[in-house]
Amino acid sequence: MRIFTLLFLLFITATEKSFSQEIKFPTDSLTGKIKFTEVIYVDSATRSTLYTKAREWFVKSFQSSKSVLELEDKEAGKLIGKGNISVITEESVNENEYVKMKGLIPKKLRDQKTKGEAGTVSFTIAIYIKEGRFKYEVTGLYHKGNSVTVNGYTATVPDGGDLSNSTPSCGYGQMMPKIRWTNIRTETFNTIVTLIKNLKTTMIIKDKTEDF
Repeated sequence: MRIFTLLFLLFITATEKSFSQEIKFPTDSLTGKIKFTEVIYVDSATRSTLYTKAREWFVKSFQSSKSVLELEDKEAGKLIGKGNISVITEESVNENEYVKMKGLIPKKLRDQKTKGEAGTVSFTIAIYIKEGRFKYEVTGLYHKGNSVTVNGYTATVPDGGDLSNSTPSCGYGQMMPKIRWTNIRTETFNTIVTLIKNLKTTMIIKDKTEDF
């Protein structure tokens, strides 16, 4: 199953306040897993119009709608696809509790925040359409680490796994300190929220061509 990356990758720098406050993901009441969902009413919109807008949204939001869409059923009013968020985190040495001998590093460098790739987060998005309304569901958020080679040295960020868990499945360590897992979850949350906002805007705004 191929997963494709969102065109609009958000490189969000979380503030100290967001680091100190754990992100509150919406969850399914039965499974306890992360689930963003909502029913949106669009007055006077036909199911056909909403379906067309939803599919156009996929085309604009992802690199390839044919590749990302796993299910297209116009008759049933269903669109289901996969997305993939590239995660960029920003951290300082001082924020990593697993770095040893920090005293050997100049304070200015210890305090300096640097950006770095921290893997990807995959997710499933489903849109269900009826006359005058639609429902979205974003589920299955899963972090997969990556390896980066610089000057012959390879550093590997391990798989954090299911973002529903407050701690990563790989456990904490030098390449997955608490600040990094918090950043991964925070950035993913913000990206999904922006994704949903974009979907709502696309579905609700009336096209000028409809009045032509």
